[in-house]
Parts: sequence; structure tokens; C-alpha cells
Amino acid sequence: MTTAFEEDHTVIRRLLFHVHTRRSLDSRIRPEQIVAFARSSGIACVIVADHDTHLGSHDCASIAGNGGPLFPMAAEYRSSQGELIAAFLSAPITTRDPLGTIEETHAQGGLIILPHPFRGSRLPDAVHARCDVIETFNARSSDSENARAAALAEELGKPFLAGADAHLARELGLVVNEYDDVGASLWTDLLRGVAPNSRLQKTTLRAIRESQMIKAYRRADPILLGKSIIRWLQAPPTRTP
Repeated sequence: MTTAFEEDHTVIRRLLFHVHTRRSLDSRIRPEQIVAFARSSGIACVIVADHDTHLGSHDCASIAGNGGPLFPMAAEYRSSQGELIAAFLSAPITTRDPLGTIEETHAQGGLIILPHPFRGSRLPDAVHARCDVIETFNARSSDSENARAAALAEELGKPFLAGADAHLARELGLVVNEYDDVGASLWTDLLRGVAPNSRLQKTTLRAIRESQMIKAYRRADPILLGKSIIRWLQAPPTRTP
């Protein structure tokens, strides 16, 4: 497959994948916080994956400007069967059919990443087979869900990424993908998997409940907000999901 990245010789040493901004209803991370964190952490590329909108990635790219890091156009698109992250786009994806999303993305020379395939997803095998990369570690998924995702990537022979799935600023540093080979192209890095020294840390159940609370508040749903507050108060602050 010929892609737009074959001529891109940007060296990716550290990549932050699957981050949400305030463009997602359940997140309160400001784009400025993402740019500042990436710069202070030596991160060269951040894939922002807001729900059904590329505008968060655009916001971050505008703030970063020519000083970096790289913020490719990306979004996490929800279909009736599950979610797909489309990255390195040149235009928003218009269809919500999963196979159509893949076709539109590939037509732009973009990349399809399958996030948390066993958490709230019912995507068929045909979709799994056509994804470019599989998220085999998600900071908000259970150990068993991540293990099944890793087994799926191995079965299909797909490269893998680890995702922070960050909705709160304190989750930005939980997961960072690292690459060892200096001089490799961006496309090559993403399609060969990440180094063993990548940072992989789970979030807490309380952080997950907090993002659910944010979503209920922004939806102005008092009943859901009340339930979310109770769940947040009941959640232990240290246990990971």
C-alpha cells in the first residue's frame, strides 16, 4: 500500500497515543496541557483521538505550530459496532460504517488503529483484519481485555500500539510508546510495534468515574450526574480497572 508517509523521515523517539481533549464530552484536558506535557517529556508525536471529531488534533497542532511536536489529524469514530481511530488524515471521515471508515482513511493515505477491541466493541473479524495497527494495551481496559487484544494482534500478525486513553491531565503520562531505531520513518515506526521499554501504566477506577461524571455534567443530565458522583465516591483511588 502506497502511503503519504513513505517520504516522511521524521524520527519518532516517543509517541503518545490515544489522548482526548475537551472536544470529547468526557474529557477536560486542554490542548495547551497536551502540548506542554509532550514538549517537557520529549514526545515527538501525539495522536489525539477525540470522539467523532478531528478538531482536538487541529487545536493542538495550531498551538504547537512549527515548534512541534507533531499532531496528525485524527479522531476516534464510533460506529454501531465499535470504535476505530483514524489518524494522519487530510479530511474528516464522513461515514460511520466501519468498513467505509477504513476505506475512506486508506484512500487518504491514513492509518486505522483498532482501540480496545474487547471493551464495548462488536466489530466483525473482517474489520479487525483490515486495521493497520491494534491497541494491545489501553490504560483504561482490564488486564483480560488487554491480553485478548494482544492475542488478536499476534493472531492477525498486526503491529501494536499502547494507548493512554487519557481523559484527565494526570493520565497523560501513563502510557508512552518508545522506538529504538534512530532514523526510521514515521510510517515504519508505527507499523513495526514499540520497544519493550515503553511506559505502560494503568489508570485508576476513580479517574474513569471522574470522566463519566464530566460527561454527565456537560450533558446537563442531573440524574446521570448524581449517579456518577456516587460511583466516583465509591471508587477506590488507587485500584486500577
